[in-house]
Amino acid sequence: MLSIAAVLALSWQPTAVLPRRTTLRRAAVTACSPPPTEAPDWPPPAEAPDWFVTVPRSLEAIADQAAQSVRSAIRAGRGRVLVEIAAPEFDPLSPHFRHLRLASLVNQLATPLLGLRDVLPASRPRVKLLYSTVEEATIASGASFTADLPVSFIGSPNACEPADGAFVLVAPALRGAAVPIEAAVARVVDAAAGRPVIVVNPRLGNSAALQGFEPGYLLRPLALTFRQDTYATEPTTGSGCLLRCYPHEWSVLVKREPPPSDTPGASDWFYSGRFSAQPSPQQLEAMLVDGFTRARFES
Repeated sequence: MLSIAAVLALSWQPTAVLPRRTTLRRAAVTACSPPPTEAPDWPPPAEAPDWFVTVPRSLEAIADQAAQSVRSAIRAGRGRVLVEIAAPEFDPLSPHFRHLRLASLVNQLATPLLGLRDVLPASRPRVKLLYSTVEEATIASGASFTADLPVSFIGSPNACEPADGAFVLVAPALRGAAVPIEAAVARVVDAAAGRPVIVVNPRLGNSAALQGFEPGYLLRPLALTFRQDTYATEPTTGSGCLLRCYPHEWSVLVKREPPPSDTPGASDWFYSGRFSAQPSPQQLEAMLVDGFTRARFES
């Protein structure tokens, strides 16, 4: 059995396609919100009844899952929403960053909001996409194919216009921005007033500019190093995942090693449990240990 006392390390590690490891800073502990009064209707539940506890296997699947979560949060009246995806293709600070991948993700997040008159009134039909540099905005404009998803630079005088009904701030970071980024984010949030603001993959540390934002979607791969039992001479590293899809709770899943081969259609991810609020590192460690133990016995 797994030995809790022998746990050696717990770390957050992003992946391109799970579970390859890199690094990402921790996010602050934030309470989970109550479910919306209106059940999400996109996509229909019959198509994906367990979508919120399914680890996405591609960047396209990540974008689909994030878009559904954000739409649910916005329709439930959550006006300040965070999206955190630990994939280097979506991180401008990573050597594996891909501009068009990030632009495609952002378009996929914003498009479901168009036409929702309970979110975007007829006088404000647009979702403005704001990037941290002119270069990023220029590249992203080539991936936007509708006038209702205008692309702009966050430091532009036209960053907030009367026809904008919502805003998506794309990967604002302390490093590499063309303007003082914390002040620029704060200006947009203040100018938005009652209009929804979505921030995707911020790299602002514990910035006051993000106070009041609630995680609408979070995908964070985990790694835990431990000894399989008291007789083991070498540590083993197991892969896990923390997943939050609004309005659902914070789910912890662990990867079966090796994956089940005798059960057709069986997932190689094992559901370990959930939390009603973003868990602490100690809570995550205990949940991962429990998940690895149960997954091993059930294999």
